[in-house]
Amino acid sequence: VYWVMLGNVPSIIAAVVALTTAIAGLIAGYATRTPRRSLEIGSGATFLTLTVVTLLADPYVLDRWALPLSFAALLLATLLGRQFGAPFVHEYAAANQPPAVVNSDVFGRITKRLTWIWVGVFAGMTLSAAIPPLVSDDASMLGTLANSYVGYWVAPFALLGLGALATRIL
Repeated sequence: VYWVMLGNVPSIIAAVVALTTAIAGLIAGYATRTPRRSLEIGSGATFLTLTVVTLLADPYVLDRWALPLSFAALLLATLLGRQFGAPFVHEYAAANQPPAVVNSDVFGRITKRLTWIWVGVFAGMTLSAAIPPLVSDDASMLGTLANSYVGYWVAPFALLGLGALATRIL
């Protein structure tokens, strides 16, 4: 929601709608007695932080760094979930599966491999989106420079698509 809206509406609206969506997801999980998942908790923390940063940051800085910060927050949530709990891939893949499947070695290997694929995807997205503001003072997620298009939008979302494809294949 955030990435679709960012650049098409004022940044604060994108952040608040994403935060509201993340909170609604947490509430829906609570209402349906579904365990909280690390990615849902990470999304709530991410969009709360991005909402505060959007309110406090200079619009020029925000225009340059909003995408890399959002990708980095997703990477951090993925790494923390992997380190301190079940990786988000395992949490989603295990839903509605019988214990025999979830506890199998094959299931564990596949979800571990997919988790590392997604860590790589999110790291690549973060790095790609950080390049334009690091190499050009004119970089802007709405800018017309080729490195802005490629760094902020083309490369990160191509990586996101490849991660989804790898998930489907595995």
